[in-house]
Amino acid sequence: MDKVRFDQILERCNDQEKITLTVLYNAVGKALKQVNANNTGASINDWRKAESAYEDTGAKLWAKYFEPTLPNILAVVDYLTRAGWKVAKSTCYNHKKSGLLRPENDGAFKISTVEKYASEHLTRIDGRPEDGAERLAEDKQRAETRKAKAQAEHWELKTKIAQGLYVPKDAFERELAQRAIVFKADAEAFCRGQAGIIIAMTGGDKDKTPDLIEYMLAAVAGWLNRYAADREFTIPVQVPGPALADPDDDQDEAADD
Repeated sequence: MDKVRFDQILERCNDQEKITLTVLYNAVGKALKQVNANNTGASINDWRKAESAYEDTGAKLWAKYFEPTLPNILAVVDYLTRAGWKVAKSTCYNHKKSGLLRPENDGAFKISTVEKYASEHLTRIDGRPEDGAERLAEDKQRAETRKAKAQAEHWELKTKIAQGLYVPKDAFERELAQRAIVFKADAEAFCRGQAGIIIAMTGGDKDKTPDLIEYMLAAVAGWLNRYAADREFTIPVQVPGPALADPDDDQDEAADD
């Protein structure tokens, strides 16, 4: 599962879609835990079904809310002309004003909106009438292409995660926090436990031990402040090895045999 894509979809979809996608997402996590606890054919099959349902829904929502757009009327005219439609810039401007061609809130035009507009209000350059069944097939093909692309990106990310190129953010932050706790405890223990030894080594005044401890603890606090400060890190990336095989490919090959 791609948590980043999941979060991006939740930011845009409506409440009912959020509920549906979240339920499917949690179902995949639950099924995966069952696989880890009891690695049987049934548990793996349940996990595959849960993930397939989640990916199908996620792909549809991704296409709905992240569909490519055209920024302005000139781009719309260029797109439709390349697609074989007879269209003029003035026509599109007039149709926009009359409401036949509707942009999104940001002024851009969704590809699906433009194509629907063309099929209902324009004619093709070659004079061929628009075939509803043909347009439906083209829409389906585009949807399948977007779905395939989304799934490919999903498996590419899973492959990189399996290769160790990504670390879960919460695990990384938890590890840093644990290390900071150990570092802080060791530093404070040193200040409190070694102050007398330091004074003895330097032939100092034992009555000033509390002052020395306070001084060293203040220094430790400064270290921790620098440790906790936000900064950018450069992470070396390993050269990726062979991509992991998509488990669905094995099923497809078995079916072909």
